[in-house]
Amino acid sequence: MPRKIFLSYAREDQEQVVPFARALRSSFDVILHLDLEMEPGEAWHPTLERWVGESDLVLVWLTESALASPYVNAEIGAAAALSTPVVPLCVDGYSLEGAPAHMTSGQGIPLAAGTTAEERANSVATRLDLPAIVEETELGAALSAVLGFIEDRERENPELAVTRRGAYRVWRRWRERRFEVAVIALVKAGKSTAINAWIGDEFLPVSNVPETARVVRIVHDPSQHQGLLRDGEVEKWGASAIREHL
Repeated sequence: MPRKIFLSYAREDQEQVVPFARALRSSFDVILHLDLEMEPGEAWHPTLERWVGESDLVLVWLTESALASPYVNAEIGAAAALSTPVVPLCVDGYSLEGAPAHMTSGQGIPLAAGTTAEERANSVATRLDLPAIVEETELGAALSAVLGFIEDRERENPELAVTRRGAYRVWRRWRERRFEVAVIALVKAGKSTAINAWIGDEFLPVSNVPETARVVRIVHDPSQHQGLLRDGEVEKWGASAIREHL
């Protein structure tokens, strides 16, 4: 599975961060979370906590601007609260000396001045032992190329931000091998029967009386060896217990 990484940076450093992020995601098996993919009007704090919480680590683009940014400080604070490891990227020779402790809890990675985005991505990947993309599919390569094309032109045309966010979501789902499919039909049309057949087990109840009573979201998790249902604070394990609860 791809390593999930949250990249924290100050807006003043965006021109350096975007090429670095592109180089990292195009060559290594990672899922990057950046605030650039957040929708206008989206609640910042809940989204931030979710992204940081599901990430394996947080990279901090450490500069004077980052130290002064209330957003970067909040993101690192969230990482500390959620026990997510923080790795500072010491950009252009920036020293960890004098930086607040919550930003320097992990060993930093130096990114020398004058190096390209690709060289910086390779340096970070080597230090973090990130797996390289050995053989990219045509679809994956095409999605990466489209996303890079949009990013290159967004500075001249800010209206492309909406298109870029959509392209990034598609790319991320492709990298995660996760796509959402809505199953909608009339009562007694066979929705549960079809879904059970796709899953390979009878998780959803099937009977001669209507079962269309609630919306159910099913998520594939390769780490789980049996079905798990979460309904508020209720947890049910196994197909029979889940079917009975539903």
